[in-house]
This record gives sequence, C-alpha cells and structure tokens, in this order.
Amino acid sequence: MFPKKTLTMILCFLTVAVLACTVQNAFAQGSNPVLPDSVFPEHDVFRQVTEPIGIGTDQFEQRLTKILASGREPVGLVLTGGSARAYAHIGVLEALEAEGIRPDFVVANSMGALIGLLYAAGMSPQTIAQVVQTMPPEQYLDVVLPIRGGLLDSANLQSLVRTLVGDVDLSDLPIPILVTTEDLKSRRQVELAAGEFSKVLAASFALPAVFEPVPLDDLLLIDGGVTNLVPVATAARYSSKLIVSTALYNRPMDFGNPITVINRAFDIGKTRSGMEEIFAFTPLVIRNDVETISYMAFSNPALMIEQGRKSAQSCIESIKANLGAAGEASTGEASTCNDSAGEPETDHTLETLEERRKFFETQVPLQLSLLSSGALPASDSHWNLQPTLKVADSFVPNTLEPESLGLTGQAYAGLSFDGAVGKARYGLSTLFGMGTVQGQAWGIGAQALLNPVSTLRLSGVVRLWGDFVPLSSYGLDPKSIAAVAGISWSTASTIKAPLFVPRLFATVDYALETAVLDWSTGLGVGIEQPQQHFLPQTSIYAGFFVDSISNTYHYGPEGEVKLNLGLENVGALHVRGESRFDLSRQGLNLQGDTSFRGRVPQGVSDWVGSTNIEAMWFARQLEFSAGEALLVSDVELGPYFDSAWAGSGSIFEPDAFSVGISISASASIFGLKPAEFSVFCGVNNAGSLELGLREGRLF
Repeated sequence: MFPKKTLTMILCFLTVAVLACTVQNAFAQGSNPVLPDSVFPEHDVFRQVTEPIGIGTDQFEQRLTKILASGREPVGLVLTGGSARAYAHIGVLEALEAEGIRPDFVVANSMGALIGLLYAAGMSPQTIAQVVQTMPPEQYLDVVLPIRGGLLDSANLQSLVRTLVGDVDLSDLPIPILVTTEDLKSRRQVELAAGEFSKVLAASFALPAVFEPVPLDDLLLIDGGVTNLVPVATAARYSSKLIVSTALYNRPMDFGNPITVINRAFDIGKTRSGMEEIFAFTPLVIRNDVETISYMAFSNPALMIEQGRKSAQSCIESIKANLGAAGEASTGEASTCNDSAGEPETDHTLETLEERRKFFETQVPLQLSLLSSGALPASDSHWNLQPTLKVADSFVPNTLEPESLGLTGQAYAGLSFDGAVGKARYGLSTLFGMGTVQGQAWGIGAQALLNPVSTLRLSGVVRLWGDFVPLSSYGLDPKSIAAVAGISWSTASTIKAPLFVPRLFATVDYALETAVLDWSTGLGVGIEQPQQHFLPQTSIYAGFFVDSISNTYHYGPEGEVKLNLGLENVGALHVRGESRFDLSRQGLNLQGDTSFRGRVPQGVSDWVGSTNIEAMWFARQLEFSAGEALLVSDVELGPYFDSAWAGSGSIFEPDAFSVGISISASASIFGLKPAEFSVFCGVNNAGSLELGLREGRLF
C-alpha cells in the first residue's frame, strides 16, 4: 500500500494530465476547423442554393454557338427591372433599331422581361408600345384574397398575352431570350430559356407577396429582380458584347414611413448586386433618364418610352463606336453600346423574325380593337376569391344603363368567388351594406358573362336582397330578388372609323313580401366617332324603352349624346345630354340618376333628362405618391354645370341645376389596379351647398 500522502499526489498528477490533454485537443480542433465541403456535402440543400437551375439553356447556348461559328461574337441586350420605368426599354429598342442595331439575344427579368419577351416574340418596338398603351397590363390583374401567396392574380393577363402572341414556347421565339426568376422552394435562381410564354411572362414580374407565385413543374417562381436587378453575369456567360438598358430608381424618399423603409430594404440588395455586375463585366450601358419617376407610374407609358428613346439617342454614336471594339481588352470602365448586331443568326432566322413582325403588325391592332370593343381573351380554367368594396355611387345615367341591382344609395363590402374558362366568366358573391337602406342590408348574387363570338357579349346577374333579423328568426330576412340581363355587340375597326354598338338589356325586380314585379327593357344602337383633328370625339345613342313600375307601364324613345374635345396634355371640354320621353303619358322621374351632381328633382313628367358640361384641366402637377405605396395620378380639375328636367316641360327652364368644381383622379396601390374617383363641390339652384363623391368618371 502506498502512503496516503503519495496516493494523493498521484491522483493530483493524473487529474492535471487529463486536463492538459483536454485543453490540447480543444486547441487542436480550433486550429483545424471543419471545412465547408464536409459540412455542406455536394447534394446538401444549402450548397445547391448557389447553383442556378437552367431550363432550355442548352438549346439557348446552341443557337448562339451558330453565331460564333459564323465568325463573330453575338451581341446581347440586358433589360433591367424597374416596374413602370421599364417601359423606357421600348424607346431604347426604337432608337437602336433606327440605327440598324438588333441584339442576337436578350437577357431580362422583372418588368424588363415583359418588354423583352414581346420583342423576342417578334413584335416591333412600335407594336409593343401600342399594346401597353391600349391594353395596360395592370388592368388585367385581379385583387384576390392571399390564399396562394399574393394579393394579385395574373391569370387574366396571361390570357391577354396568349391572345396577342399565341401558345408559343420561349425556345421557339425568333430572338433567343433568357429570363431570370427565383424558385421559392429550392431558393435557387431559375434561368428560363424554354417554357410556356405567358406563364414565363407572369413569373418574370411576380413580386413577392404582391403577385401570386407562378407554378412551373416542381418550381414555384417569383420575380428574379428581387435578388439582382441587372443580370449582367448571366448574359456574360454567352458573350462579352453586351448592351445594358437600365431603369434604376433614385428619387427622394421619406424614411420616416415604414413602407418606404421596407421598399428601400428590398432595393438595396438587388441594386447593389446589379451595379457590382455592371462594373465587373463592363458592358455598354444606356442609363435611362427615368430614375426620378415613380415605379408606380404605369398610367403614363408614353413618358417612359420617350425618355428611353432620348436616353439611347444621346449615346447612340458612342454605342456604335464601342460595339466594334467591345470584344477587345477591357478598359475597366462600363462603356455606354454594335452595328454588327443586326446581322442574322441565319437567313432562316431573319426570315422568321420578319414574318413575325409582319404578322404582329396586322394582327395585334385587330386584336386590340376587338378587346377594346368588348371581346374577352380566351382563358384557361381558373378561379379565385376576390374582396369587394363599394364606397360610393358610380356615375350611372338613369335611362341608358341597366339598373344597378340596388347598388345605389349606400356603401357595400363583400366577397366573391370568380372563375373563368374559355370566353366565359362566372361568379358567386355576397354583399353587406354599410348603411341604412331598407331591405338591402345583405345580398347574395350570381353573375355570368359570355363572349361566344367577336364582340358579342351576353351578361346576366341575379341577386337576393334582405335585412338582418334576430337569430331566433333565422337571422336573415329575404326581401326581394333583382336580376339584369344584357346583350351588346360593337364593330371593331383598326382605323378611325365610326363604331356601331347595338345593345339590348332587361332588368327584373321582384318584392317577395308584396309580390310586386317591376321590370324594364331597352333596345338601341350607339355610334362612336373617335376624335380627329379639331373635331370632338362623338358618341350618340338612340333607342326605345319599355318598363313596368308598380304595375304602371311606360314606353317611348330615349337617347344620349356625348361630345369630348381634348387637347393633349392640356385639358378637355366635355358635354353630355340624355333624355327619355314617355309615350304612355304615365309620367317618368329621375330617381337613381347619379350623373346629375346635385339633388335630383322629384317631379314627374312625360319628358325627363339631364345635361352635363365640364371643362377639365389635366393637372399633372397635382399628382403625388405616399409611402412608396400609394400613387394618385391622372388628376383632372375644372368647373362643371349640370342641369336636370323632371316636370317643367320647358327646355329653357330646368327643374334643378348645379354649378361647381369637380376633381377626378386615379388612385392605385403599388401602381396596380387603379380605382377612379370623382369629388365635386358646388351650389344648386336653391343656393344650397352640394358635396359628393362618385366612383369612376362621368367622361
């Protein structure tokens, strides 16, 4: 046995030895850290996020290899995102083509991809401008409940694009194009050089949370501009001869607003990445003079197009001089654009492009005319849930429009289930009144719209109205059933010729408690003549009505005349008059006529009517944005004079008139799906003050 003192010393020594080994091992591990390759193996999800997914990129590269084999380097055009400012790319394309410069391929994302895709499909810059000005894309976006990851559904926009371009694949376009997007599932960049044209277009600008992500096979795609606004590195893999058209954003901001802070936070990364790539690859840059324009200004594409044209023209000589040497040693600075760019990939490609140009030049104006005149774009089967909000009465004349099914007199909120298939639209809706209109505290309705051929439209709505009662009485008390059906058709022309619009409508309103059935019907034809030179735009409608109100029949002629004389960017003079004459001599009134900006006279007469005169100034100086989210645009301001007749019997003695100032404007969230409102303030013939709010514009 060891002495107790010796045993204690041995134990202490062993303890110190163990601690020393532990410390040594710790330091050894610290000096030899685990390498990324072992922490993130080859197929690890986090390692793959840096590797882009290519769809159709092999075929894209093969098409460009043919150009290299011909002895020259292909010229690429990069179109950046920028929301509404991306319309500047249309002007850039016009300026480049005017000098014979056409790119061999296009790389784009976000709103730049919308322009790039139409261009790659074979549309000329002029045709693209006609499309965005005649059929604003934002008008084809539906506000929906965010059950699929976004507030806006682009299904109708995809239908519009298919109508104009057809069911084509990116890989078959005359000009090769590559669109960068991002996949929410894998967090990888997705480079699309193949795929359904309309779906790729929708994915290209699917801003997160604003638009619904677009499914494509196993991918769920969003706007590639959220990570990089200027995808130069992607284009640089295929050529060193690159032209970049920018649509950057640099206007004063109020960082006291949290929405502005969020917008800038998103902007920092994508702009920084884009600028890093511009200086890393030194392309030829056209810096479009649109950086102080709101990204929400979709309602004024002409401004952006003109700015893009001027920006490109200001550097066109430098572009032509530098493109010839663009493939030589880099100067280390980004240049400002290649006369060889107009050379075709092959004779067949040029023939195909020119054929597509000629096709679009004749077919697009015709399609736009049909769509503007009432035709519906054919739609894939889809549905969504849309919130409904009505805050004010609309400008609906009493005599020339179908009854609005009780939507006059109070505000409503609700929800609708809306679907589409082919050229049919259908829906179910619920409404809840935010007022005290008796018998219309709630409504349940169904609606349908068919476009079987050309511009022929068949529409119908039926709605059950009622009040709320105690739950002991089942909670709901139905009061009436209302329905409206209509048939309309109009001619469509690509020239400034008169437009003929026959129409037939019928409305029914049945009171459940009293069993009283009211109905009305009308048949007529309208003629619309576009404004030419100093002649006003003219709209004339003449028809015949028959109705039964409280078991009293009325019938007779009705008509409306509109004259609109506008001076571009300055203002317009509007004149409107409508009237109805009762041949049955039972008496008519103006109840429900919201076109008169005042108190509607209560008289009854065989002849009723109203007139509206206003001189509006296009007050662009009064446009403003708030919080980088709300844009108020298309402001019109001016005096008005309205008159109404309902019993006086003399055209020179109106029963009521109102004179004042009217302001109309469009308001949009994030520049999309604008809503129009009109506010008026005046005095009537009794000297009383008139204040009012209407949805829409009278003219």
